[in-house]
Amino acid sequence: MDFAADFLSYVGLTVLTLLPIINPVGTAVLLLGIGEHLEPGARERQIRKACVYAFGILVAFLLAGTLIMQVFGISIPGRASGRSARPASMPSAYWWPSCWRAR
Repeated sequence: MDFAADFLSYVGLTVLTLLPIINPVGTAVLLLGIGEHLEPGARERQIRKACVYAFGILVAFLLAGTLIMQVFGISIPGRASGRSARPASMPSAYWWPSCWRAR
């Protein structure tokens, strides 16, 4: 039972994380505008291809993301420990650009 709850929480978190990346509402409007001149069968094929390609890209980065980051020397501080990336001794002025800070 614990496995099922953990699995559902991971799936829910994944869906909530991917929604802003995929932006289904904006993408639907874009696809309708781009495929306006296509016949319905051709439009459905184009949409299906786009979905397959997007799914493939997401799965590739899911499986190889860590390796890609290691190859390019990219690290995300605090990712492994679950703590904040900003050390407590570092003032926020060094962390946030001045244009983002409240005035």
